[in-house]
Amino acid sequence: MVGDEQAYHDVKDFVVHEDYEPSSLEYDFAIINLKTPVYLTAKVDLAILSDFDVQSLIGKTGTVHGWGINENNTSSTILSAIDLEIISNRNCEVLLRRKTRFTSNYLCGFSLRKESATCQGDSGGVSKHLFQI
Repeated sequence: MVGDEQAYHDVKDFVVHEDYEPSSLEYDFAIINLKTPVYLTAKVDLAILSDFDVQSLIGKTGTVHGWGINENNTSSTILSAIDLEIISNRNCEVLLRRKTRFTSNYLCGFSLRKESATCQGDSGGVSKHLFQI
């Protein structure tokens, strides 16, 4: 343990999702088993994985957490968070001018505030962002 703000734990092993697809990044998450226990505190909590219908979340707000690329074009060492409105995958494709379709496994968040966004490295599996609904 290092102070009240952070802790370091050695990784025992990890298991990548059996359906992980590198080309599309679907199921881009893994379970990490640590050598020592993690104790819940006011700043350490569980990330609950749930089976939800994305359509039922459209219009709600989610909080994205990540260590993405910052304004200095380096990986952030500080966990950041932003609240985003969940939008349909089709609207997301239009906004991003994306030629390929998002599958139903994707969840897309959006903000009208120009200074607010996720960064490269924040997207991906549940291990990189957590929606609190």
